[in-house]
Amino acid sequence: MEVDVLIAGAGCAGLSLALRLKRVQPQVRVALVDKDHGGHPHKLWSFWAEQPGRVLPLDVPLKSWARMSVAGPGWSTTRSLKSLRYCTVDSHEFESRSRAALEALPGVAFVTGSVQRVESTYREARVHLADRTLRAPYAFQSCLFDATQEPRYPVWQHFAGVVVRSDTPRFDPSTFTLMDFDVPQREGPTFMYRLPFSSSEVLHEHTVFSAKPLGSAEHRRCVHRELKRRGLADCDIVREEYGAIPMFEQRLPQRRGPRAFNLGVVGGMAKPTTGYAFLRIQQQTEHLAKTWATGRPTPLPAPAWRFRAYDTTLLHMIHHAPQQATRALQTLLRDTEADSVLRFLDERPSLREELKIVFSTLPWGPFLKSALPALRHTPWAVEPPYGVYPALHEGAR
Repeated sequence: MEVDVLIAGAGCAGLSLALRLKRVQPQVRVALVDKDHGGHPHKLWSFWAEQPGRVLPLDVPLKSWARMSVAGPGWSTTRSLKSLRYCTVDSHEFESRSRAALEALPGVAFVTGSVQRVESTYREARVHLADRTLRAPYAFQSCLFDATQEPRYPVWQHFAGVVVRSDTPRFDPSTFTLMDFDVPQREGPTFMYRLPFSSSEVLHEHTVFSAKPLGSAEHRRCVHRELKRRGLADCDIVREEYGAIPMFEQRLPQRRGPRAFNLGVVGGMAKPTTGYAFLRIQQQTEHLAKTWATGRPTPLPAPAWRFRAYDTTLLHMIHHAPQQATRALQTLLRDTEADSVLRFLDERPSLREELKIVFSTLPWGPFLKSALPALRHTPWAVEPPYGVYPALHEGAR
């Protein structure tokens, strides 16, 4: 195949990169390789931004909220977002529209095949399939994890949710619940996440941060227990979902070789302590497309080192002192303005917001106790060398 770019994995990251490459250089020839184009599991991708429409690589319907609720045992608070909006994208809608847009463009090919290896020399990149090898000047991949190093804090974010529909209006469609800790706590911080799509339809998701993921059946029992407690047991279940996301502290490299790059979650775009990746994927693919057009693609610059320190410290606390981690998260959410919390989680707070959160909101004693051992052996390289990856096990997505 005579192409300029090979993209292995035609999910969120691969499709986003292809769209952005064609935008910055319409004549580029792109081949997207995937074992099942259009057959990916149904997901909801969430993010927050001041101008949500400018985040996406194409026009896709968004559901957005302007009010955020957080809660814990004996307390709850709801605040209006000021400049930010919390948004959700339907993965099937995003992928189907992206494929349709790319199919209408010249120089785009969709290849069906199972990717075995992605590698590169200083002259070319190669994507090895089960029955053949594809070559191009550059390759970008989002489907292969290489495990060579065990994480120090093997924390997982695992969850199960149901979308329920009522015959009568019962929900406030203007307010989403980021974290509600007023549920029985498991082996780590446990909360409910709620997204009301309308006054009669809402997603209820039971989430736990812990070293050993719960099975889907146990998660669903917790969800149905919560629905019964809220008087929603008579609602119709529209859809169910289950997932487990690694929250490991090691930084995943974006480079895979001289002419190969890792995209999306495989390339370290999921924030370790939240699991959010969609916005970072869009930032990474935009950066790669622009720098590729100059003839020299480069990794997305890493955030300031201190945010990695915050993540590593919190992961140490979740792993070794989960009750303290739960209290710290509740304090952060309860005592901080909604926009400030989201900007801090997105590693883009103002200096005033960051100082207030770090010095006035977070519990200094427990954080210092976790920070000293957590940071002692943390490698601070901005971009890890090729081939150094944490162990990611079956079930990660």
